[in-house]
Amino acid sequence: MFRSKLLLKNFTWLSISQGANFLIPLIIYPYLLRIIEIEEFGLVAFAQAVVSYFIHLVDYGFSISAVREVSLNRNNTNKISKIFSKLYFTKITLLLASFLAFYLLVIFIPAWSNYSLLFLSSFSIVIGQMLLPTWFFQGIERMSSVALMNIISKALFTVFIILFINGSNDFMWVNFYLGASQALVGLIAIWIILVKYGVKIIYPSSSLIIDQLKVNRSIFLSMFSTFIAGNSNLLILGFIADPISTGYYAIVEKILLAIRAPAVLLYQTIFPKVCLLAEKSFDQLISFLQIIVRLSLIGFIPMWIVVYIFTDDIVQLFSGEYLKQSSHLLKIVSLIPLLAALSIPATQTMLAYNFKRSYANITIGGAIFNITINIILVSAFSAYGSAFAALTTELFITFMLFLNLRLFHREHSVFGVFELSR
Repeated sequence: MFRSKLLLKNFTWLSISQGANFLIPLIIYPYLLRIIEIEEFGLVAFAQAVVSYFIHLVDYGFSISAVREVSLNRNNTNKISKIFSKLYFTKITLLLASFLAFYLLVIFIPAWSNYSLLFLSSFSIVIGQMLLPTWFFQGIERMSSVALMNIISKALFTVFIILFINGSNDFMWVNFYLGASQALVGLIAIWIILVKYGVKIIYPSSSLIIDQLKVNRSIFLSMFSTFIAGNSNLLILGFIADPISTGYYAIVEKILLAIRAPAVLLYQTIFPKVCLLAEKSFDQLISFLQIIVRLSLIGFIPMWIVVYIFTDDIVQLFSGEYLKQSSHLLKIVSLIPLLAALSIPATQTMLAYNFKRSYANITIGGAIFNITINIILVSAFSAYGSAFAALTTELFITFMLFLNLRLFHREHSVFGVFELSR
């Protein structure tokens, strides 16, 4: 009973958080698109797409592995302190290496060096994401803290945009304010962890940092490949197509991020419980995941239908104007949130049982599939190619996750979650 109440409480808090992810863009994006041009918005989004690769490099899969470690050791302050310390010192090492690589890219790629201020200031997002200790609060199942961090950082970003983005030339600083808002909230959250939860900083040796990089290599490759498979569309489009087409697709990606938020919310809420159930009994895990699938079908199918019917209105609400091309693109990708929700049972089963190699193989295959089909389709159909590539990649990865468990980990196959009458 206690666990059910905690799960409901966490789901409620994360719902509030994702509500902020949906509502705050309704303020920011229409405001931005009234001040800056669509191609400048495309450049801002393209710079975000570039630094997002470095965000995942610095994270190095800790957003998954650390949640599991903290969840299993939540009552041992000494172990939590060691996890906290080795994670952040490893991340700082990766951050410094990433900035050096990023700086060299900005200098030597002409298209980027022309907007060096935009790109270099965008690296603040990497710093901000590194500082946010979301993984810690997920591990101890304090989703209220995760929600508050998100809401406050989004609110700060909104205030910064309204106060400081007043003309077309100010688009160079949009991403800087996003990173700054995250960094401020992250620093406050770290201070709370050290004071309230008694976590201590234990300086790790260089050999421990190297060990962390080795131990987490498989999960990093898996998570990085998953990211590439789902987020390379805008980057490839930005390289191949013009900034205006990139801008139209960038608007759709922002909307997709908002309507996909419930799937992310569901994933974040149940993962600690999935880890605990996997330790106890696979039958209990399957029963729990069946409930999740039912909730997904009940919630996401109606949402898909509504989004598909009202794409014109949704695009106008987000962008402040009717954009025919963005509306058509949104229809194509509107099924992705449902597919993302339905892939949760297979994804979390693999992670809970530590099937790192299988998960890595699928995600790397998905990344290769995504990049290949993106290059082909974007070259032929511009932004429409990106949308079709996003949808087909999501279908490919979802199917391969379930199939892999069935073929290579038969005792942990989760096709049974679709037996809704069981």
